[in-house]
Amino acid sequence: MVRGRIGAWMVGALLACVPGEALAQARPSEVVLREAREAVGDGHPSTALRLLETQLKANPRDVDARLLYGLVLSWSGLYDEARRELEGVLAQAPNYTDARVALANVEWWSRHYDRLYAVASDGKKRQPDDTRWLVYEARALDGLGRPADAQRSVNQVLQRDPGHVQARALGERLDAQLRPWHAQLTHTVDWFDDDRESWLETSATIGRRTPVGAVLTRVSYSERFGLTDTQVEVEAYPRIRPGTYGYVNVGGSVDRRLYPENRVGLELYQALGRGFEASGGWRRLQFSTTTNIYVGTLTKYAGQWMITGRAFYIPSDIKDSSSYFGAVRRYFGADGTSFWGASYGHGFSREEIRNASDLFFADSDTVRAELDTRLGRRVRAAASGSTSRQERPIGPLRQNTFSASLRVEF
Repeated sequence: MVRGRIGAWMVGALLACVPGEALAQARPSEVVLREAREAVGDGHPSTALRLLETQLKANPRDVDARLLYGLVLSWSGLYDEARRELEGVLAQAPNYTDARVALANVEWWSRHYDRLYAVASDGKKRQPDDTRWLVYEARALDGLGRPADAQRSVNQVLQRDPGHVQARALGERLDAQLRPWHAQLTHTVDWFDDDRESWLETSATIGRRTPVGAVLTRVSYSERFGLTDTQVEVEAYPRIRPGTYGYVNVGGSVDRRLYPENRVGLELYQALGRGFEASGGWRRLQFSTTTNIYVGTLTKYAGQWMITGRAFYIPSDIKDSSSYFGAVRRYFGADGTSFWGASYGHGFSREEIRNASDLFFADSDTVRAELDTRLGRRVRAAASGSTSRQERPIGPLRQNTFSASLRVEF
C-alpha cells in the first residue's frame, strides 16, 4: 500500500511538470471538440475559444478544431479573425465543404459581397450540383447591385428545387425590385348536366410585391341563378422570416346577393425542414348566417415535385362538414415556377369557398387538372378544368368548371 501511494505521488508530480500543450496533445480531438460545442451551447463561447486555442497550439494541423474555432469566432462577430482561420482550413483541406460554407457565411454576414462571390464561384466549380452555391452567388450579386443577375441564379435553384426556402424568399425580394407590379384577369365558367344556366365569374386583380410580401386588390363579378353581385377584396402575403409567411384576406359584397356580406381569412405557413411545409388557418364568411371554416395543409417538396394535402372543417349547429383535397404539381421552365398539376377532392367542389352557391355542393367528388406557365419575361397564362359529381336523392349532378387567366408583370 505504501509503495502504491508513493507511485501515485510520483505520477502526480510528473504530470504537474508537463506543459499544458503536452496535456492537450494527449487529449483526443473529439473530446476537445465535444467540450467546446457544449460550452457554446451553454452560452460560453469564450470558454470554447480557450479550449480550441490550447488544442491548436498542441495540434496545429487539426482541421476540425480549426474549423470549429473559426465558426465560434464568426458567431461572436469576429469576422476578420474567423476568415483567417477558415482560409487556413481550406489551405490545408481545399475540399472541406463545411469550411467553405462557413467562410461564405462570414463574407455574407460581414457584407463583403465581392469575397462572397469568389467563395461561391469556387464552390460551384467544386460542387456544381449543390444549389447552396447558387444561393450564395445570388446573395453576392444582390449585394453588388446586380439584381437581374441575382434573379437568374435564384431561378436556377428553383428550377431544381421549387421548395427551396432561402431561394424563394430571396426571389420574392428580387421580384419586388425588378417587377413589383402585376395585373391579372381571370374568367371562370361552370356548367351542369341538368337544365340550369351556366355560372359565370370574372375577376380583375392588381398587386404589388413589396420587401415584406405581396399585396393585391381583387374585384370579382358573378352571375348565377339570374342574379349578379360584385365583391371587393384586399389580400396580403406578409413574409415574417425565411420559411414563415402568412395569408390575410378581407373583403365584402356590394349587392349582398351571391358573395358574403363580408369575409375574413387568416393563415400561417411554416417550413418544417426536409422539404415539408405546414399551414393552419381560418375563414369567416358572413352570409345570412356566419360560416366559419378551419383549414390545415401539409406540403412536401421533392425536387421538382410538390405534393399537398389540405383539409377544411366547417362546424354547424345542424351538421358539421369536412372537405379533403390532395394535389400534385410538377414544376418546369427556366425559372422553376411554371407547373402542371392534378388534384382530387371530396366534400365541397371548390377548395376556397367564395360564393354562397359554393356551399350547396357538398359531398362532391372532384378531379381537376391545371397548367400555369410563363409565356415571356413578363407574361404568365394559366388554365384549369375540373369535373365534380354530387350525389342527390333525385340523382347525381355533374358540375364542370373551366377557368383561364392572363397575368402581366411590370
